[in-house]
Amino acid sequence: ARFPKRDELYLHLVRYHRSLGHADEARRYALLRQFNNPASPGPRIDLLHTYRSTDETAAAQRELTTFFVDFSADPPALILLAWFAVDTVQPALTARLTSLAHERSYPLNAFNLARVQANLAAQHYQVALDLALTALRYLGNRTDQLDYA
Repeated sequence: ARFPKRDELYLHLVRYHRSLGHADEARRYALLRQFNNPASPGPRIDLLHTYRSTDETAAAQRELTTFFVDFSADPPALILLAWFAVDTVQPALTARLTSLAHERSYPLNAFNLARVQANLAAQHYQVALDLALTALRYLGNRTDQLDYA
């Protein structure tokens, strides 16, 4: 396609401005992206990234609470949130997501992996190792049971 869809264009603009440290522009395009696609989790993740990068803790917490209300029944959206938690080094958030996934009987592999990676990023190496070993024991060391989706 010669011209990207509007959402794709906003996505690239958000990431571009965020990478340059232009927080106001990144926020503007993140809000436009959310306005144009309110039922999609991706724009909400962009807003969370923007709020984190500008230390808008209260706004980030409000958005996170709303995200859980709107997307707790959407495993792919929760996986996006888990990768946001990895990117922003939030092992507690990955633990919360893994617990929610377990309660709702969602496939756990992506959540477990995100939890291990968030703990590695936080330099909680023993916790990450223990989590990985627990996940492998749960699978009975059978990698054919892994969900690679």
